[in-house]
Amino acid sequence: MRLAVLGAVDRESLDAHLEAEPTAVSRVEHTRAVASMPTAEAKAWAWERFNGVATAPNYELEAAGEGMWRAGQEELLAPYVERYFDELPGTAEVHSGWVLADVAEAFFPLSSLDETTVRRAHALLARDDLAEHFDGTAGPRGRRARMQHFYSWQRTRLDVLMTDSGEPVGGRWSFDEDNRKKLPKGHPVPAVERPGPDS
Repeated sequence: MRLAVLGAVDRESLDAHLEAEPTAVSRVEHTRAVASMPTAEAKAWAWERFNGVATAPNYELEAAGEGMWRAGQEELLAPYVERYFDELPGTAEVHSGWVLADVAEAFFPLSSLDETTVRRAHALLARDDLAEHFDGTAGPRGRRARMQHFYSWQRTRLDVLMTDSGEPVGGRWSFDEDNRKKLPKGHPVPAVERPGPDS
């Protein structure tokens, strides 16, 4: 990994290592290494996984984001700080559920925490907006604050998965009931291969 960050290994070598050991863990680490490389091509390759131009399994999506933002590559990554905040709302059209949250977190520009990053992050959810929501000015005054109210308010405010008439896409705010169906009794559950820590 460190060699990839330093640019001491090329894409061809990384691809050869993956071909020699094409396991799920190797694919995740290959993604992380490629995204870590200090080249414009590598960053563009990683970004395509964020905005849905390219598809990838969930762990590889996270690895692309975590690998992309590396200290010492700030100049190369500078254009992606603004792009992160500009394109974040649109990711709800290509990612969903917990994957959407994980991708938003993994691709957050952690290695570029300057005034611009902080300003753009605050603009997504300013303190005044929160106060307005929870004191009831924009939210449900006199009712207990619930995630479902906050969620629908944010989607409306940021125009994420909303129709032109102001209704949620699909006609419902939440599909949690569909996501909570139990597996049939005796249904085989495959083992999940999880990647280990960076070496």
